[in-house]
Amino acid sequence: MPHNLELAPLLEADPIEAHIDRVYLFVYKYFQAYLFDRYARCEGGYVYIHAYRFNELSSDYKIIIDWLERNEIFQINKSYTQTLHPRKYRVAMKYTVGLEPYEVTHRLTKNIINKTPQSSR
Repeated sequence: MPHNLELAPLLEADPIEAHIDRVYLFVYKYFQAYLFDRYARCEGGYVYIHAYRFNELSSDYKIIIDWLERNEIFQINKSYTQTLHPRKYRVAMKYTVGLEPYEVTHRLTKNIINKTPQSSR
């Protein structure tokens, strides 16, 4: 995870019904696609991520995505073609320098990680 991304104070100021590990998982999904899936990457640091990939992580993924955008962690290019290209996401530039490990402690989130395919698209 980005070393300067502290979700706890943001979630305290703007709470949502999601465990902090679940929110970090969405940020991880972006970096997984950006770093390891050359087919998902596009111009400007954006990556294509299908909604069903987020839905695999959480059935209330829209709440988490909206929260990430509202708190200026994710930037979303909302133009997409439903059958050809999914929406494009990127992490705000201030969070793209210096990645460090993050330990997931939430049992349900660990189960999701273990079940989720590693491809982003």
